[in-house]
Amino acid sequence: MHPLEVASLAYLLSGVLLLSVRASSWSRLGALYRFLGLPQLPFPSVRKGDFLMLVPMVLFGAVLAPISFMAGLSRTAASSASILSVSENAFTVLLAAALLGERLRAAELPPLVATLTGVAVLSWAGAGDGGVGDPIGNALIVTACLLWSVDNLISRILSVRGDPLELAGLKSLLGGGALTALAPAMGVEIKLELSHVLLLTVLGFVSIGSSLVLYMAALHHIGAGRTSVIFASSALFGVVFAMILLGERLSFQQCLSCLLVISGVTGLYLATRPSGELGSGEG
Repeated sequence: MHPLEVASLAYLLSGVLLLSVRASSWSRLGALYRFLGLPQLPFPSVRKGDFLMLVPMVLFGAVLAPISFMAGLSRTAASSASILSVSENAFTVLLAAALLGERLRAAELPPLVATLTGVAVLSWAGAGDGGVGDPIGNALIVTACLLWSVDNLISRILSVRGDPLELAGLKSLLGGGALTALAPAMGVEIKLELSHVLLLTVLGFVSIGSSLVLYMAALHHIGAGRTSVIFASSALFGVVFAMILLGERLSFQQCLSCLLVISGVTGLYLATRPSGELGSGEG
């Protein structure tokens, strides 16, 4: 399938499924909200004023970033994309410090440098380096992560007063709808074969939908910076599954990058632990 086709249908299915769950009766969702540690708000919880932030959140996080990521993924190894995705963590921490006032302490600077260095090492690897992928594909992945970091900051603001299922569902539905509408203009024909339905449903509801809900809930509790630090562990899972399911093997550049990224993420997490929060002031 074309990368844009995968992104559009996966996000569209994610939005439909999440909003269907959100519109269910309250009695069925009580356990879910207790698990998330959030109050169960009346449906709908999104107000008219929230759409001023919802629109750019959808544009950056569910339209431009998926296009860039899928295009990059088609040109590089899945393991490389997983390692490069950690750059979203570093971008979010820096932007949260600059724009949301979440403190960036001196102890967090060395881990941030290590993380960005690991991303740079892999981004500059050439196409012939053990299947690492070409620089353009790597650059597209990093660009997507920068776009998602902007989305993270907007999501943080909305997560304080909105419902995570509703916000994630609207983001996916609007983003998937926009991508589907853009596909013909970009020369991509949407053809949904029966054999793809199950995979797209799993990708949309689990990998995108459920992940977004948990991420939104975490933003509410601990802020954009620290949520992003912990979420960076997804890169390690991506590398492991790329090796197990796709048979990929790590090159020297990937191993070096992975070590730098692991040390950076671990250092960032340890640096944020003493205060219990990266700096938003919440417990």
